[in-house]
Amino acid sequence: MKPFVGVLFLLTFLPVNGAWSGASTVPFRQYRTSVTPEAGETLQGPCFYQFLLPVTRRSVRAMFVIFDRGWQFGNLYRDPLVVDFAANHQLGLLLAQHCRSKQCEDMNIVPEHGIERALLTELKQLAADSHHTELGRCPLIFFSFSGGGSLVARMAAYTPART
Repeated sequence: MKPFVGVLFLLTFLPVNGAWSGASTVPFRQYRTSVTPEAGETLQGPCFYQFLLPVTRRSVRAMFVIFDRGWQFGNLYRDPLVVDFAANHQLGLLLAQHCRSKQCEDMNIVPEHGIERALLTELKQLAADSHHTELGRCPLIFFSFSGGGSLVARMAAYTPART
């Protein structure tokens, strides 16, 4: 019985795995922007953002926000499976690159210290640049790990109406 289960597993897994290895066929347009800290905020410098928007006339239903914590997240942002998933579900992909805090060299994880304002300002800029006004009000899906995971939880608590 065990060899049969192993063969069944391989026959089931390999076709699915093979389908995942192809490059994305969905056309996207990429935007880049930055937001400068305001007086009283604890951001060390400008926050930088990369944004992928499926080339479509349909509205974006939500924004998948990936808080950068290293090269793995840049790879996730560009991964064909993630890009195809975003296109199929009318999601924009946003890579929020490392916004450093003045207090330390690590990312700022407290939304009210400027990171939340910078993100929402950036979405308004992208809404104007891309002619997708819904970006200024669409729901946000946050993703990260480590200190970024702490930021995700804080952003969800700080902006529950958008999360």
